[in-house]
This record gives sequence, C-alpha cells and structure tokens, in this order.
Amino acid sequence: MKKNRVLKYREIIILIFTFILLVLHEYTKSIEHYRVLVYTCCDEFYSHYIPIFCNGLLRMDKLKKIDIEIGVNIKKLSDNEEKALQYLRKKYPQSKIQIDYNSFVKNKSGIYYNNQLFKKGSIRFVIQPRIKNKYVYISDVDILVLVNNFYLELIDDMKRRNNCYSNILRKNKIQLTGLHFTEYDCYYPIMSINNTDINDEKLLYNIMKYKNIKIDEVNQYRPVFGIHMSPNRPYISSNEPIIGWLADNYKTKWIEYIKSKDFKFIYPLLDKSITDKIRKLNEFYSIHDMPI
Repeated sequence: MKKNRVLKYREIIILIFTFILLVLHEYTKSIEHYRVLVYTCCDEFYSHYIPIFCNGLLRMDKLKKIDIEIGVNIKKLSDNEEKALQYLRKKYPQSKIQIDYNSFVKNKSGIYYNNQLFKKGSIRFVIQPRIKNKYVYISDVDILVLVNNFYLELIDDMKRRNNCYSNILRKNKIQLTGLHFTEYDCYYPIMSINNTDINDEKLLYNIMKYKNIKIDEVNQYRPVFGIHMSPNRPYISSNEPIIGWLADNYKTKWIEYIKSKDFKFIYPLLDKSITDKIRKLNEFYSIHDMPI
C-alpha cells in the first residue's frame, strides 16, 4: 500500500515537471522567432554617446534579443570608445553591435544622403539598416535605457492596437515622435521622399503616410524607458523642479547602473562630454561619491 502511494506521488511529480517543461518550451518557441534591431544615426558630436547607449540596451536585454546598428559620418571612433565596444561585444556575444562608418555626409547645410539634403536628425528615418530583424526600434542615441526587455511592452502595444508600429502623434502637431518601434517589413524599404526640408518627426509622419500605414491618432502610449541625456534639452526644467532629461523616476535604476561592472569598465573610456552629463545626473540625485 505504502509502495503504491509512493509510486503515485512520483507519477504526479513527473507529470507536473513534464508540464512545466512543456510550458517553458512553448514560451521559448514563442519568442525565438523574433529579434529586435535598435537603429540610429549620429554625427561626430553625438557619436560619443555610442558606448553608453549600447551598454544600456544590452544590459537591460534579459531575453538576449537585441542587435544594434548605428550609422555615423566619421571614419572611426576614438581608441577608448572602440575599447568600450570590444568589452561589450565580449560581454554580450549573443548581440551584434555594428557601426556603419561614413554612412552619410554632413556639412553646414545639413545631411546629404542619396543626393538628397535632409535636416539634422532626420537621417535615422531614411537609411535602411543592413541588419534585418523582425522588429526595428529607431531611437535617439542619447538615451540610456534602464527598463528590462522594454521592447516587449512595445510589441504588446502593437498587438493591442492591431497595428504594425508603436508611436504617437505629437499633441496639436502633424508629426510623430522621434522614438519609433515598427515591424521591419512594415517600414522598409523607403522608395522615395519628396519633401526633405522638414524636421525629423514630420519626415517620419510623411514616410508613414506615403507607405499607406494607418496612423493612430488616439494612442498616447510612448514611454522613453530611461534617461534622455540630450545636450539640447534643459538639464532641469525651468518651470518645475524636475530634470529635463526625464530622470526623476530612475534614481534607483541609475544607482544600480553606476555600481555595475559594465559601468566601472567603460566609464574611464568615455568622452568628457559624456562624463560631464554623468556628473550632472549624480548632482541631481545627490550622489556625491562615484562608486568606481
């Protein structure tokens, strides 16, 4: 009797274990079919953000689904910045970090690409990335991502609205925002662009309209997922006692980041223009001693 009971319990445990394995297997299969490409472009000034931009993305990518591609107008990064990228490639071998040098030409008039002149900042919405993943997130390079697997939220937003992209219209403006998440095949290829003498967000709106992509005029879901360390945004808002970089909700995440092994390695390799912004953030958060 006792032996039969033991056998019965054993069978139940085996059944439960088998069920858990099947659930995990199906979950893994459900996410295996996609990868997310994070794409951006930057000039010689913004290129200094590249190491910390890549680090934020890869460190928070717990599902190991992100690849990164960045178009720049320079021949190479600094030796220190290249050393930082080498560290990240070794630390996160599951992800590609691809820098496309001399992707476009910049002068006082703007950005030249394919014999067309674009306003500064627009080029990231025009160049088609070389890496093709199921999803692409066209981003600013000056954002430090601090949210785990942020792309899952954007994919869920697309599914809820039954649309092929996640973004919003600017309030009272005929333009989208500069953070655009989309199915790759929904957005690319971009066949032709007529009016290029407009800002980046208006250009994105026009591209979407030209491709007959239905633009959601109601959706208001468009988080940043981190700190926007922009040199063009005020460090602290002039009207309210909050930081203009949207950092007021990220103190705990920021402290975790600056205590990480990644930060301790790349911090000495960063350009002064970036370490100055790190110092400002520490001042805002009342962090007086850098944990490195």
